[in-house]
Amino acid sequence: MSTVLTENPSIDALLELVDRLAADLAGSSFQAGPAGLQDSVDDLVVADEIVGCSLELESGAVIAVMASVPGLEQLAGTAELLSAADALVLRLTAVVHESGHAVVSASPITSLVEVPGGMTPVDGLRALAGAGIFDTETPVASVGVCGSIVEPSPAAPQVRSPGIASGTSRNIHLLADVTLAVTAQLGSTTMTMGGLLDLQPGGVIELDREAGSPIDLLVNGTLIARGEVVVSDGRYAVRVTEVVAEDEQR
Repeated sequence: MSTVLTENPSIDALLELVDRLAADLAGSSFQAGPAGLQDSVDDLVVADEIVGCSLELESGAVIAVMASVPGLEQLAGTAELLSAADALVLRLTAVVHESGHAVVSASPITSLVEVPGGMTPVDGLRALAGAGIFDTETPVASVGVCGSIVEPSPAAPQVRSPGIASGTSRNIHLLADVTLAVTAQLGSTTMTMGGLLDLQPGGVIELDREAGSPIDLLVNGTLIARGEVVVSDGRYAVRVTEVVAEDEQR
């Protein structure tokens, strides 16, 4: 994992936080590798069987620590995995608070499928920074932070937004305060009039979407993004995992 130099202050902040977290976890017993940008959370997997924990920050960024079973025992100083994960949460939370961030939730990780979807980088929107923790040359754990990145400055090459003609992009700021209705759609189905009339409390309507599938975000009936359902401040919310390309909207 090589250090990536960038002029983007938000990416620099992710890399700096990862460096601090990795150094704290490594302590004096292990070596923390340099932080770098990662293409996928798979780049942070250190063993076939991983354990650890994840934290969601108030900013929307997500932190995950993934360790081999022996690695977690060494990092936390206990062979009881849940106690070890709790110990990691406490250490991570302390460093995060010192860095000026607030933790809103924490969860254990006992397999790769439990790694939060928010650890997935999205081109132009979210970046994943990570660093390894090593016992000599053997990786024992990794830490990653995935969070929003600042849009390019006006001097940098601009990416045309889906559905917006390039000739109008210079005036798009004039529309910044326009209110749009955004709809989160879980799925749909068709029913007969008889079926609708027979509806009773407790009835089940099957939708055309498999369990675990992403939620569609629509603006005026146009698909603009997909995401996953989360809870924020006691309300349902959608964490965006994919922005739909213009050719897919049509």
